[in-house]
Amino acid sequence: MKYHKIENWFDENGKFSYQDEYIPITNAQKNFKKEVSRIDKRFVYDLGKIKKFSSSFHNYSKTIKLDAVTALALKNAIKSHGQAGIKVIKETKKQVESELENNWRETFQVARQIGSELSEVEILQILHEASADKEALDTKPVKKLSKKVESIEDIQRKISDYDKALSKSIRKRISDDQELAQRFGIS
Repeated sequence: MKYHKIENWFDENGKFSYQDEYIPITNAQKNFKKEVSRIDKRFVYDLGKIKKFSSSFHNYSKTIKLDAVTALALKNAIKSHGQAGIKVIKETKKQVESELENNWRETFQVARQIGSELSEVEILQILHEASADKEALDTKPVKKLSKKVESIEDIQRKISDYDKALSKSIRKRISDDQELAQRFGIS
């Protein structure tokens, strides 16, 4: 989550930095790291393009428009970081749910082997009394996990609303300068 704080995107000299830590957790985390790196590189590219373009003129109104283009690039990077984080959380949730289901199946299989002289109903009763039944090992943890991840839907909606509103505002500011809009792919 530390990559979502904007201040962590820059080093102590204010220069853009790439994260270079290895996160050996899941494939989802590894993919997140690659995606964040791709987003960061795109942001640096956009900033370089803006800087190069800005050095070619000294017009106050274009400077304001370039500030808007810079804001758009930053907004896009923030949005992409948020989406990448949400994606990894959802993928991790699916993985944990699968692991919980497997844990329950393995527990039940072991109980069957141990209690070969017991009926399935007796095995289930013993597992229930030991708090090792499907409810305790799978259903409740999955519900708890789902409840914690529920807020992601609201966050996604807020990111989308923010993105639309800010993009509309920035595009409106830039759109009257067709040369600038075309140079930065804004229609």
